[in-house]
Amino acid sequence: MNGKEKIGRDNIEHKPADSQNWFSTLTYIGIPIVGFIYLIILSRSKNQPIKQDFAKAYIKFKLLHLAIVFIFLCIIVYVSIPYIDKLLSYMELL
Repeated sequence: MNGKEKIGRDNIEHKPADSQNWFSTLTYIGIPIVGFIYLIILSRSKNQPIKQDFAKAYIKFKLLHLAIVFIFLCIIVYVSIPYIDKLLSYMELL
């Protein structure tokens, strides 16, 4: 091959991404709000199918992570409400 590979769903020849390109991608997605916007844009990009699939999978991973954290947070709040109520009633006695 001449430095290009047939990659993706359409069998279009694409030049493989080098390490500098992947380093930039991973750096951008590490920035909190900008990274999420970058992932959304990258997941809709048609000219880089490998990065498009990576972005879609990473968004799903982040949403799953967010859901798990939200569930744990709800459980912690639900368990701690009686203790917070007792603490507030004790502080009123002071």
